[in-house]
Amino acid sequence: MKKIQTMYDRVQQVRLDQPIQFMLICKLLQTEPMKILHDFMVNSSGDSWRRSDDDEQRSKAVEYFIQCGYGQHYYSEQDIRRMFEELHAIGSLWPETDEESVIDMHAKWREKYYQYWFNKWNGKIRRKM
Repeated sequence: MKKIQTMYDRVQQVRLDQPIQFMLICKLLQTEPMKILHDFMVNSSGDSWRRSDDDEQRSKAVEYFIQCGYGQHYYSEQDIRRMFEELHAIGSLWPETDEESVIDMHAKWREKYYQYWFNKWNGKIRRKM
């Protein structure tokens, strides 16, 4: 029996039809399409994995998201920018120690931060009438 995925599952199975043009450029550049998509997701979401001090890629990914108009029929552009800023702030938190118990506790708190963040913004959604 196939497991039903929830929004809190860290790994999600996705079937993705890729445009041939995208596949061809990836092949020429010898870059896996999923790496490009994963990098975009990491950069736009403010994820802490592979975070660097250079925010240029992150800001360009967020700009792309904004320019495409994603979600702007539910939230204002300012709200969406604030969402990304808050995700970036959560992703930037990391303990100053390598102690395993502290890192484990941080991971549990981070999940609570994400749940709080989601519930906060889900409660503010401007639903279509």
